[in-house]
Amino acid sequence: MKKLIILGSFALSFFMISCGGETPETISEEEKTEVIELEAETKKLEEKQADLDASTKELEALLEEL
Repeated sequence: MKKLIILGSFALSFFMISCGGETPETISEEEKTEVIELEAETKKLEEKQADLDASTKELEALLEEL
């Protein structure tokens, strides 16, 4: 049974590499630019989320005082 699992894992890995394995060299400049833009947008959203979390904590503290 173990041999079958190992063989299946190997076959799946080989299939994934041969069918969908894009190497970094094959990524176009347009795709690289899009990734950079998405990373920048993600960073902005994370900063906004941190601000919202801080505001929420402040409001919760004020509500407790009331």
